[in-house]
Amino acid sequence: MKNVCLLAVLKMLLVASAHAENVEIYYDYKPFAKDLEASVGSGLSSITTLRALENISVEHSFQHLPFDRIALELKTNNKPACSLFKIKNDEREEQFLFSLPLAFQSNYRLYMQAYLPEPPANLVSNGEVSSLDGLLKFYPSSKLVLTEGISYGEELDQILEGLDASQVIKVRGVDRNAIHARMFAYQRADFTVAFPAQMNRFSGARGNLKYESLRIKELPTLVSLYIMCNTHPQSEAFLQEVNKNVVDMYFEESFLETHLQFQPAEEHKLLTEKISLIRKQMSKQE
Repeated sequence: MKNVCLLAVLKMLLVASAHAENVEIYYDYKPFAKDLEASVGSGLSSITTLRALENISVEHSFQHLPFDRIALELKTNNKPACSLFKIKNDEREEQFLFSLPLAFQSNYRLYMQAYLPEPPANLVSNGEVSSLDGLLKFYPSSKLVLTEGISYGEELDQILEGLDASQVIKVRGVDRNAIHARMFAYQRADFTVAFPAQMNRFSGARGNLKYESLRIKELPTLVSLYIMCNTHPQSEAFLQEVNKNVVDMYFEESFLETHLQFQPAEEHKLLTEKISLIRKQMSKQE
């Protein structure tokens, strides 16, 4: 009787395994394809993501798609699917599943061309812009370039929506991480909004960019990056394995070292405190 039961259980497991669907993992940052091929990350987000994806037993594959197509796929796809390098907001949390945070990076900053006259102290002080709307109005003929169709996070989206539309250029492109930075680099716009890691990557390739990097007062200093998945049992199983890796990753010295390597020096103290706090919280849960 025991053997019959055991055979029945094994049969059920084999059937379940046969019907387990592949989790499609989307990314919109094209250079990540090279990191995948080499199994070596080239920046903070790719290094921590590859570490989180090590030895995942849930069957999965990777596909590059434009960022707007990824959003559509996750909303309409009945099969398990996930997206890398995502930021949480209230709307997304209602619709999707999220991993533990894989990385903490400097939030969006405003980039200002060095050729512009010095702004007044009531608008820019100690490397921080107090009013984006006020700053653009101070330069009435200036243009801010943004990527169309993406969310910059709830707080920044609200700020951007309140700007004079005549001073905003919205561009579309396959790679949301490069199109606006490229336009800014070629001085097709006076301002742009980007993560420091994005701008550093592009300016490093150009080698001759001169600009001011300003924190935006209303935004938190750091932002967390996640893997975001649709609500499917296989997606959930995939995230469970990812999260086990992420918890282990938090306690590895290389996790903090990688953050410090790729983030601005002025954020190092805050990053060290943030990661130390997470380690304490995780230790209490064990």
